[in-house]
Amino acid sequence: MKVSFEKSKRRNPTEDQGFRVNYAPAKRTAFRVRWYLLVAFVLSPVLLLMWFGFHRNILVIADGVITSEPITLYAPQNGFVSSVDSAIGDHVKRGDTLMQFTSPTIQKEVELLKEQLQSLETKQQQAILDTKRLYANQITIAKGGVIEQKALAQQSNEYANRGLVSLVDKVALEKYRVDAQITLNQARINQLKAIENLTQGAIETALLDVHKQLILAQVKQQLLGVYAPKKGKVNAVYVKPGQYINESTELLTLSNRETPVIIAYLEPDRFEYTHLGQTATVTLPNGDKYEAVISEPTTMVQRTPGLLSGPFDDSVASIKVTLKTVKPLTYYVEELPVEVRFHYLSDTDKPEQSTPLQTDANGPATIDADLSRSGSAPNVMHASENVPNPQLPTKPPH
Repeated sequence: MKVSFEKSKRRNPTEDQGFRVNYAPAKRTAFRVRWYLLVAFVLSPVLLLMWFGFHRNILVIADGVITSEPITLYAPQNGFVSSVDSAIGDHVKRGDTLMQFTSPTIQKEVELLKEQLQSLETKQQQAILDTKRLYANQITIAKGGVIEQKALAQQSNEYANRGLVSLVDKVALEKYRVDAQITLNQARINQLKAIENLTQGAIETALLDVHKQLILAQVKQQLLGVYAPKKGKVNAVYVKPGQYINESTELLTLSNRETPVIIAYLEPDRFEYTHLGQTATVTLPNGDKYEAVISEPTTMVQRTPGLLSGPFDDSVASIKVTLKTVKPLTYYVEELPVEVRFHYLSDTDKPEQSTPLQTDANGPATIDADLSRSGSAPNVMHASENVPNPQLPTKPPH
């Protein structure tokens, strides 16, 4: 049915015969919004599937962290920190002293061993002096006998020249003189043997044992110092002078690299994006973007770090990729999470040299592969039974 309005109503629909008429607002907006919400609810699963399909098959994105792969140094045993010879930001070289600390137990052990060693040495010296005195008396008596026999031999020669001593008496006197000399020599030999027994007997054995224990204690005392295992930069110091620490307490961390790198973890079926020279875009939490390149051979790991994995993904195998940024990072925070989006490379853009997939300490699998320029699957694979065997795509996704 067609509805027609008077001309006056068309010109001013809110007035009727000079009176103002207020009409209620139209209710079409609420119905329109409700309709849009219903359409969005119906289409949301489709949109989500399309987004996940695009994100999964078109974009190659992996979680990563910025790190210098720091080395943590621990206390070798209990003790007090005597000095901290390094500060955060210091560049050190291999063998530099980073920290010194003392152990009251080892210090007391060294003092007791030194006292015991000194006591044994004094005891040995006294025993040698007593032995020398004991045998010195015998040697003196033997020397007197030799002198007496020499005097008798001299008188015998004078009497023999005058024919007053027979040949038999002369031979007997010579025998007595020789016996006296033998007695003197034997006394001297007995003295040397007694001294040798003292320097090689029980006391000497005890001396050697205590000396060995003292050397070991002093070595342990020297090992209380903490030295740089390699060239690097001090990232953090966790203790201060005068603090008592227990064995295996964290002392400090030392960077393992001169410049930080990006460590990303790719799913195994993204193997074709692990070439040396593969490019990627690294996005920091604040939105800054950096271009990066894979700079080292990749490794297969049996578990992803807890910082980048969910509660049920810590034992999922992944490919560890190391990237270096083309431009230096404006700032650096250890283990800062980042997003890494790998660029699609055509067959002609891929590097000539492929990257063999190695294995680090976190996983026993070893994959030696030579990838062709077309990104085909590896020719040879050796893996243990507990390592997933991913289906490697023969062509990059489109």
